[in-house]
Amino acid sequence: MKTRSCNVALAICNVFFAMFLIMGQGAYAQTGDFEIETIPYPADVARVGANVSYTAPAFAELQRSISFEGQPRRYYLYAPATSTKAPRPAVLLLHGAQRSGRSMIDMWCQTADRHDMILIAPDSFGPSWSPVEDHPNFLITALRDANEQVPLDTSQLYLFGHSAGGILATLYANRVGTPWRAVATHAGILDASQVLPAQIAPPMRHYLGLNDHLFSGRAAQVTGEALSAAGHDVDLVMIRGHSRWYYEIGPHLSEAVWRYWQSLD
Repeated sequence: MKTRSCNVALAICNVFFAMFLIMGQGAYAQTGDFEIETIPYPADVARVGANVSYTAPAFAELQRSISFEGQPRRYYLYAPATSTKAPRPAVLLLHGAQRSGRSMIDMWCQTADRHDMILIAPDSFGPSWSPVEDHPNFLITALRDANEQVPLDTSQLYLFGHSAGGILATLYANRVGTPWRAVATHAGILDASQVLPAQIAPPMRHYLGLNDHLFSGRAAQVTGEALSAAGHDVDLVMIRGHSRWYYEIGPHLSEAVWRYWQSLD
């Protein structure tokens, strides 16, 4: 088991190194801004107890099958039925560990309906996200397939991730940058040691509950400082009275994230 873990870690490092080389030797982004804000738990969102559970809707009609590197893969595509505009902004959504893209569609569909945006929510290859099996090109493959179904506004492609999905979203925003106009996460903090100077540095906002038992506010601040030094404009929003439970506050955060992204215009 130890040998296999070492091999996996080495493979991940090789992927990171290859991505770094692909970026080339061009100019890097200048140091970005870093701001920290503390907000109350939203009054209109129910507070959860200790024993909470969530089951995502089936959304069978939204499921699409694609192939990536010879493997069958799956994502969920949501487009508001009342939309009359094309192309439209799109958000690629990365779910938390042990979840699926269905959970992210559920958390974002109301915001998509209000603002006429497309949602693209892939499933990870395994129980959680991996930069080996879930290479950035897998996300691009899902985007391309979605664009064949409903035209996407390529100037307004956004990336959001929860928990493990948030960590991967931050990693790819820092290491690859494109095609994301901006990125946001909830309850997923990339280790600061993984941050590299960025040639393309999309702005980011990270939401973290002050009662999160996996990530401390201090760890989030250290990562935010590293991302800022790497060239990203970073907002860290700390939520009082919030843990890391996403499936009550999710629709509220989706609307807040969308407002943040639109404020960047």
